Amino acid sequence: MLLAKAENKTTAWYWAVQKGTLELLTKIWELVEENLTTEELKNDFLIATIINGYTAWHLSVFSGKIKVLQKIWEWAKEKLTKEEIKMKCYYTQTVREGRSGTRQHTGDI
Repeated sequence: MLLAKAENKTTAWYWAVQKGTLELLTKIWELVEENLTTEELKNDFLIATIINGYTAWHLSVFSGKIKVLQKIWEWAKEKLTKEEIKMKCYYTQTVREGRSGTRQHTGDI
């Protein structure tokens, strides 16, 4: 149930991020933390691509959900390595390369 996807491949995690409901997002996080392995938690929640290759991190940015963004950042720092954060939360292929194919951001976390 925690990993269940709708027909359009979205999850409860996706909708909680999209709606910006911090209480719901926190409850889902508590449930997955209690019931899934660290690898499942990382791969199916923190760095999972949800829609069009974007992660929950990106969706919170796009929807302007600052508190959700901050909470995902806290969880990412707890569970992911710096390299995982850099490659999956901070950057994506679409962010690293602009339409011209040039690198847009070179900063470290």
